[in-house]
Amino acid sequence: MVSGPLSSVWKEWVKWCVEFGIEANAIIAVPYDWRLPPSMLEERDLYFHKLKFVTLTSTCYEAAKFHTSDRV
Repeated sequence: MVSGPLSSVWKEWVKWCVEFGIEANAIIAVPYDWRLPPSMLEERDLYFHKLKFVTLTSTCYEAAKFHTSDRV
């Protein structure tokens, strides 16, 4: 979920997503420093490594949740 001082910027968007049927805890924020070129983001923050980890983790979590619900 979006957190921190800029959360109010995304408040209406998150509300719209929830109204559309997306679970609020399924929304993942991946902020970045748009002032830096991609190479610097990776060098300074390991941004793309972290992005890959978040993407794979959330995908695996959703897949496991889906397959678990099949057994019930």
